[in-house]
This record gives sequence, C-alpha cells and structure tokens, in this order.
Amino acid sequence: MFATLKEQLDKNLIKVFYALSALIVVSLFLAIITEQNFILLIPFLVVGGVITILDYKLVFYFLIICLPLSFSVYLGGNAFVELPTEPLMILFLVIVLFRPFVVKNYDFKFNHHTLSLFMIAQLLWLIPVTLNSTDLVISVKYLVSKYWYIGTFFFATGIFIKKVRDFKLLFWLLFVPALLVSFIITFRHATHNFEFYWANYINGPFYDNHVIYGTYMATILPYVFFARKWYAKGTWKYRLLNYGFFYFIFAVGISYTRASWLSLIIIVAVYFLMKWKLIKPTIIAALIVLAGLLTYILSNYKYVEYAPNFEKTIFHEGDIAGHLAATYSFEDVSGMERIYRWVAAKNMIAARPWLGFGTNCFYDNYRHYAVRSFETYVSDNPEKSTTHNYFIMVASEQGIFGSLLFLSLCIAILVVGQRVYHEVEDKELRNIGVAATLSMTVLIFHLLLNDLIETDKLGTLFFMALAILIRVDLWNKSKRKLDSGSSN
Repeated sequence: MFATLKEQLDKNLIKVFYALSALIVVSLFLAIITEQNFILLIPFLVVGGVITILDYKLVFYFLIICLPLSFSVYLGGNAFVELPTEPLMILFLVIVLFRPFVVKNYDFKFNHHTLSLFMIAQLLWLIPVTLNSTDLVISVKYLVSKYWYIGTFFFATGIFIKKVRDFKLLFWLLFVPALLVSFIITFRHATHNFEFYWANYINGPFYDNHVIYGTYMATILPYVFFARKWYAKGTWKYRLLNYGFFYFIFAVGISYTRASWLSLIIIVAVYFLMKWKLIKPTIIAALIVLAGLLTYILSNYKYVEYAPNFEKTIFHEGDIAGHLAATYSFEDVSGMERIYRWVAAKNMIAARPWLGFGTNCFYDNYRHYAVRSFETYVSDNPEKSTTHNYFIMVASEQGIFGSLLFLSLCIAILVVGQRVYHEVEDKELRNIGVAATLSMTVLIFHLLLNDLIETDKLGTLFFMALAILIRVDLWNKSKRKLDSGSSN
C-alpha cells in the first residue's frame, strides 16, 4: 500500500508541490485572522505525516538531529515534555510494536541477543513493580515513558542501523548539532571569562545544568575519537573530527563536572582492560571489594561514624579550587548530601526489598527513612532530586532483583565489548563496537553519582549505544558463520 502511494506521489510531484503551497498560504491566512499561531504548524504536520508514511527512517534521523537541540516545556504541576523529541518517541514506540506483524521475515536475532534479553527482562520487571507502587499514577507515567524511550532509542536503533554506513550517518547527525550547540554554550561562557560560577547557568535551553552538558560531551567523545580513523589524514572530515575531538575535551573541562573529568580517565583504563582481556577479573575483584566494603559499613551501623559535620559541609558556588578541596576532604555539601540519601535508600531497601516503593517514588518516601545525623543544610531538596546513585535508586524503587538486573546488564556490556574488541577482524567495525562500549562506560560511571540515564539527553545515548554494540556483535557472528561455512 505504501509503495503504491509513493509511486503516485512521484508521478504527481508537481501537484503535491502546489497542494502544499496552497496549504501553507491557507494556514498563514487563518493564523492571521484568528490570531492562533498554532495553525502555522499544520503544513509541517502534514509534511511530517507524508514523510512518515513513505519512509519513517527519515523521521528517525530527524529525531537524532533533534537530540542535542531538544528542550523542556513546562506543562504544569510536575509535568514536563521534551520537544520535539518525546512526541516522536511515541510514534516510534507504535512502529516498533507493530513492525514484527507487518514486515515479512522479521529478523528476531536482535531481540534474542543476550543484552536485548536483559533489557526486555527489565521492561517486564517494571510491570509488577508498577502495580505494587506506593503511588500508582506516577509509576504508570514512568512505565509508559520508559517504554517509548527504549522502544525508540534501543529497538528502533536496532531496526534502522543495519549497516556500517547507517552508523556513520547516525554519528554525523549526532556530532554536528552537538558541536554547534556546544559552540553557543562556550561563547556564552567566554563572555563570563569561563568562571566556575556561570557553568550552571549558560546551558539552557538545551541542557538543564552543567552536569548533563559535561556528561553529554564526554559520552560522545569516544565516537569522535574513533570516527577520525574513517578518513585519510589531511581530508577536511579528518581535520574536522580531529579538532572536534580536542574541542570536546575542552568542553568537558570547562563544564566543571568532576564526574565527567574522571570518566575520561576511566574509559582509557577500560580500553586497556579490554585490550589485555582483564575485564572479567577486574569485575570480579570490584564486586568482591564492593561486597566487603558494604559488609564493613553496614555491620553494627558502622556507617554512623561517617556522618558529616553539619556546620562544616561547604558549597563553593564560585570557587572551583575550594570546590575540589572540599571534595577530597569530605566536606563538600553535595557529597555529604549524597550520603544522606544513600543511607535513606538503604533503609528503604530493607523495608521493601522485593518490589521496592515503585518507580519515581524515592522522593516521596525517603525522608521517612533518612537518618538526621547525615542531614546537611541543603537537605530540604527543593529541586526534588533523588539518590544521585542510579543503582541504589533502582534497588529502592524496583527492589533488589531490579537492581541486579541492571547491574548484570552493565557487566554484560563490558564483557561483550571485550569480545567485540578481540573477535571482530574488520577494524572499522571493531572501532564502532569499542566506541559504543566506552560511551556506555562514561554513563555507567556517572550513574554511581547521578541518575542521568533517566534524562532525555543521556538515556537516549545509552540505549542507542547498547543497540549499536548488539548490531556489531551480530554482524561479527554472521560474518564468522559465513566464513566457517565457506571454509567447509
């Protein structure tokens, strides 16, 4: 049906042009006489609808372009919508759900990959968690939005990115607008002499704060580094990517985001751990150390000894040197406030260990489980932020099993990334897989100190990188199978 419609449009292209021109004129006339500016959107909606019918892959690419450009619109109460991205996500959720039924010989290999199964298990686990929530309404809202985020940026990416050239186009559609937006932010910051105080106020409307901005730049950086290898030295694309790589490092630096600074060191370490096949022993050692540390701190309420001094906790809003000094002396108010919420989350997990309190329900419940000796002078929390540790937050909201599912996914990502590094013979393909793994590593590291995967900017990059890593692994398995068959 769609192919026939496309043929008819191709034959009557001039008529389509006149029809759209007439629609624009009529819409403009109606907008003027009714003073309703939203009428001007009608031609764009019609064009968007036609394009979606003919080739919704173009709409997907448009959505990718919009990621660095999207902004929040307040709807009232606690409701926000990201425009223009979230309405398009709903469209792609519908496409993903119905595509297996309308496409002949639908390839389910992507869905059957180990990483996909972990993702699907998390989505299914959210159903009983939601039904058991302490606030069903906000948990249902979370469930629906989670489905369209993952439906679009995980499953739709898996559908559309089937070849290396698809990934290259995806990269450029991310890189160029991110670079342009970053130039605007850097220019604004330069007018304030790159002072630390202004780092949190010059990012709008594209980024809510300096943490999200710095993390976004750091997350794209591995792709930029490896994309340079696609082009010969001296070509304009190589030079652009080379300058872009160093510029993005600079952008991360002036974002004054401590976790983003550290993440650049972390991904270098992870790269060499993959290269030396040390990912698995490193993960085992890290889990043993973590288990020992938790046992020590939680036994006999040992953690109480580390309660902060209410009067000594410091917030250096305009002084980066003082900010860093307070960090390593354990007197930084943001660090101490994290501990205050982690202790509350620990008590919440003990109270409801199996299904948790429900998604998006941490804020409404954590004060009842907080320990006052860990309180700081910013604990009134007017911005309604959560745990600042995604793993702990998932355990408190989705139960221990939900947290273990996500932790297992993160471990599996690093294991698959190492396998891709050593098994993929095609350097271009291998670099794509390694870049996706390192990009997710940046976000996983940030999740130890923030809840950024739930944001429009960063959760999307995580799910896309996950889909890309799966595609690279499947491409490699398919090639190895063909090589094995031809040798026989």
